[in-house]
Amino acid sequence: MIQRIQSLYFFLAMVSMAVAIVFPATRFVGENGQEYLLQVWGIIEAGSDSSSVLINTIPLLVLYLSIPLLLLITLFAFRKRSRQIRLSIFTILLMIGSLALLYFYRRYGMTNLKAEAFFTINAALPIVAAILTYLGFRGVKKDEELIRSYDRIR
Repeated sequence: MIQRIQSLYFFLAMVSMAVAIVFPATRFVGENGQEYLLQVWGIIEAGSDSSSVLINTIPLLVLYLSIPLLLLITLFAFRKRSRQIRLSIFTILLMIGSLALLYFYRRYGMTNLKAEAFFTINAALPIVAAILTYLGFRGVKKDEELIRSYDRIR
């Protein structure tokens, strides 16, 4: 399972999405200098505890939690390559959706907080995970084509 390069790609994508859950994706700076952070569970004030959520972002949290779970399932579905291909495509679509939702909450936070928004490096982690998942998809597809070519020879 881990001997295949696509398994490594899926694992690295899973780790990058897990890191994206922990750290903030956007930093807001208000007119009076107050800082806010866009976490996956909500927009919070910087320096305060995470229980004081100003704006909830539950759909973003659901997406960010489901993507590593799907990548874990994809990683362990190595015996069923067609399922692995479908799961990786679905996961890439979810990553694109999470980026769109992240952008929506960034704009929503800018409007409601009357603040200027700055992306952090963690905002790019879904893009990195999507690229790694695509590389894993290509590896699985190459394996599937190789197996089918051997079936034609017999």
